[in-house]
Amino acid sequence: MKVSRIKINGIVNPIGYSFDKICCSWLVSETEAKKTIHVKIDVAKEETFGNILYSKEGAALNAACEQLDLILEARTRYYVRIAVTGDNKEQNEDMPVKEVICTPAGETVLDFGQNFAGYVTFRSELPKGTKVVLDFGEILQKGNFYNANYRRAKSQFTYVSDGRKELVKPQFTYFGFRYVRVTGWVGELDPSAFMGRALYSDMKVTGHVETGNKKVNQLFSNIMWGQKSNSIDFPTDCPQRDERLGWTGDAQVFAGTASYNMDTAAFYHKFLHDLRTEQKKLDGILPGVIPVFDPAGAAFAAVWGDIATFLPAVLYEHYGDKTALETYYPMMKDWVDKITREDQARGQRYLFDYGNQIGDWLALDARTQQNMKGGTDDYFIGAGIYEFEYQPVEDLRCRYTKKTLFKEMLQDEKAMEVIERISPMLQQFLTSGDEEFLHESLSTLEGMFFLGFSPEMIREMTEELTLLR
Repeated sequence: MKVSRIKINGIVNPIGYSFDKICCSWLVSETEAKKTIHVKIDVAKEETFGNILYSKEGAALNAACEQLDLILEARTRYYVRIAVTGDNKEQNEDMPVKEVICTPAGETVLDFGQNFAGYVTFRSELPKGTKVVLDFGEILQKGNFYNANYRRAKSQFTYVSDGRKELVKPQFTYFGFRYVRVTGWVGELDPSAFMGRALYSDMKVTGHVETGNKKVNQLFSNIMWGQKSNSIDFPTDCPQRDERLGWTGDAQVFAGTASYNMDTAAFYHKFLHDLRTEQKKLDGILPGVIPVFDPAGAAFAAVWGDIATFLPAVLYEHYGDKTALETYYPMMKDWVDKITREDQARGQRYLFDYGNQIGDWLALDARTQQNMKGGTDDYFIGAGIYEFEYQPVEDLRCRYTKKTLFKEMLQDEKAMEVIERISPMLQQFLTSGDEEFLHESLSTLEGMFFLGFSPEMIREMTEELTLLR
């Protein structure tokens, strides 16, 4: 699907005009859809659309002349962006070429001005046998094309012309990129022949932040593009390199923010289904990444696995979605029960301070430059989050005491014992004198606040640990 000829009162990106009525028009082409079911119009003063001035959306917007309730300022240029969804669920968010770069290495590189996940289409009238290769990358290095950071991902699209005029696009893949190196093109390259197409699951934008600071606005724009680019059927860690996997820790920590930005209800319901499917194969473990190709190597770790309890709670908190709780309560319970069983096997300390924890992954306060983990102790994170992950379960149980939903847990005396014992055991763990993390990581102190410890209690525990040393 291509949206083109976007105009305001017949003018592209008008400046200095005064109109009694503002009419927006556009043309949809190159699509298999029979009709349009949704259109969204954004108006901004910047080509980057980091600061949206006006938006309008609906199912029946008129492509010939849709009136906009917008007052144009004098001597101000406006940019218009239109996203269209067809009845075949084909979506459009066009990313035109911003610049054609001839690099110091002699390469021809298209700059789309924005990192995104999707693909590139182009019109081909090339001679038969012409081989065109598109290589995708997210940065330039010393002005030249670069994608070695994609590791083993080839990130390449190859097209061989049969001499026909046609619109070319990939059918079974997507890429994460801003820059595209074009090799093998015959004749002068016309940038208007190329179009980037952003690809992401169908989620309505529900939140927007706009400030008087361009850098803050750009930050929010980056967050939205990061969310879009990592929401293609299921949440991923990255859309470009040889990974782009369903890391559960990434999805868990961002789910609340994502649900302010977009309507994620259906998207996360689908992901919960995938998570539960994997968990049933793994004796209650909610793995660090799905799908799991080697069951014997499934990551059994705090924070990542805790998506089992946090994500259903996010859907309830944001959408009042009781169905998520009813459907996935068994998943929540199986996860915390798995931790408890493993803890009982070693004598039961009421702490998740064992196993191969992933920890404070990629934090900047690592003990050495080579360490992939931050300075916060792995087992503090595991022990602390073990208490916190019971809170959604306990909170929901309390809300539904007189209903059928959480009667099973209400009657589970062993679960109630765990809930009552975790906090005292965590405090004892912190003041045992065996750990040396309290003075070494600000994240630890912040985590203690997050877990409900008072400033006085933290100060007392810190002083006590200092004396023990």
